[in-house]
Amino acid sequence: MKVSEIKEILEREQEILFLKKKSESSFLDVFFTNNLILDVLLFFRKTKYDFLVISKKRIVLIHKNKLVKDFIYDFNLGIKFNALIPEIIVFDEKKTKISFSFMRLTYEEIKLIKNKIKKFEK
Repeated sequence: MKVSEIKEILEREQEILFLKKKSESSFLDVFFTNNLILDVLLFFRKTKYDFLVISKKRIVLIHKNKLVKDFIYDFNLGIKFNALIPEIIVFDEKKTKISFSFMRLTYEEIKLIKNKIKKFEK
C-alpha cells in the first residue's frame, strides 16, 4: 500500500491518529552489513514502513507497506488501548482485539496513542 493510498483514506474520514514508523530490518540487512557491495545494493532497496491509522470509522494496520488489517467499527461503542501487548480492543459484539506488536512502539508513541483515544472518547 502506498502513502498516497493511505492519504486517500485519511481524506475520506476524520483522523484520530496517524503513526508512521520505519519497519524493522530483515535478516539480510543485518547479515550483509560487513560486505560493501551488498550494502550498496541494499541501500537502494525501497524503504518499508509500518503504519497505524485510527479514524472514527476504521483502524488500518500496514506492515512493511502491506495491508494487514482494515477494520471498520462503530466508534460510539468504544475502543480501549492495551499498552502491555500492544493492542486495541473494540467493544463490538465480539470484543475484537487488534494486535500490532510488530511496530515496536516507544514509550512516547504509547502515550500518544493513549492520549488521542482518551481525547476522542470524551
